Amino acid sequence: MVSGRLGAAPEVAYLDDGTPAVTFSLAVDRPVKNGDRWESASDWFEFRAAGSLAKTIGEYANKGDELIVQGRLAHRSWTGRDQQVRHAVYVKVDDLKFGHRKRAAAPVQAPAEAQREATADATDRTEADAAARAVEDALFS
Repeated sequence: MVSGRLGAAPEVAYLDDGTPAVTFSLAVDRPVKNGDRWESASDWFEFRAAGSLAKTIGEYANKGDELIVQGRLAHRSWTGRDQQVRHAVYVKVDDLKFGHRKRAAAPVQAPAEAQREATADATDRTEADAAARAVEDALFS
């Protein structure tokens, strides 16, 4: 699972057969030690989804929203205009939950059960991050 914030509105397109497809990028924060202080750095990852999940993401996700994504790594390659073969790795989305919404008045709230799961996941991540920082402090101080 990956949790991050949308850097821009998701890009929705439709395949030739009318199936919706969406591409979006998430900024995923990670702790970085700077001297005696911990700071946050962001890594960016590309995600793709199709079908009804893509439609939901396109309709309800907004820039700045937190998304909790479950998926798998996928690879694509293509030949650029300069005839060089290019490669990209992205996450193919299998499941998604809405975390904290940036906008105060979101069009639709995630179901209560999904909200509880997202809150529990966030608590688990916070506790795991604190434990990891304590271990790093002990090892690298």
